[in-house]
Amino acid sequence: LAVSVVPPSGASSPLAAQSGADARGVTGLRIERGDIFTRAEADRSFLARLANKIHTITNHRVIRNEVLLKEGEPWDPVLAAETERNLRALGVFRSVSVDSVQTAAGLVARVRTRDGWSTSADVTYRSSGGDVSWGASVYERNLLGTVTRVGLGYRETPDRTSWFAEFSQPRLLAGRVGLAAV
Repeated sequence: LAVSVVPPSGASSPLAAQSGADARGVTGLRIERGDIFTRAEADRSFLARLANKIHTITNHRVIRNEVLLKEGEPWDPVLAAETERNLRALGVFRSVSVDSVQTAAGLVARVRTRDGWSTSADVTYRSSGGDVSWGASVYERNLLGTVTRVGLGYRETPDRTSWFAEFSQPRLLAGRVGLAAV
C-alpha cells in the first residue's frame, strides 16, 4: 500500500451543508494506492505474491490527474462520484473509492485504488479445409504504472501475414492531450 498526502494550502471556502465537516472545505487530498492482491491474499498464495512483485502500482500522478475535488472548495459528493467514474474508465483498477475523512487539519478527500492485472496474452489457431490461420498477441494496459497501453501481435492466414503494434497514452501532453498509434 502506498499512501500520498497532498498537504493543505491554507485556502478556505464555505462547506456544503450535507458534509457536516468544518467550514474550511477540503483541506487536503490523500491517495492510497493498493497492489493487485492484499497482504492477506498474498500470504496465502505464491502466485499472488509473485504478481504483486512484478506489477508496478499505478503512479500517484495518474490518479491525481483524475481527481476533480479541489483544496479549499466544499466537499461535493457529485464530484467524488465523477472522480470514481474517471478512475474506473482508465480500465486498470480492481477497485476504486472516493470519500472524505475528518482529521485534525480538517476535511481530507481520500481516494483509494487497488490495481488490477493489466497484462494479457492471446493465442489463436484455426484450421479449415487444410488452411491454417494462427496468431499471437500480448498487451499491457498499464505500462510502468502510467496507464500507457502497448501491444504487439502477429497473425498468419493463408493469404497474408501481418505484424501489428499499438501505443496509447490518454494524457500524454499537459495531462489533457492523448496519443494513440497503431
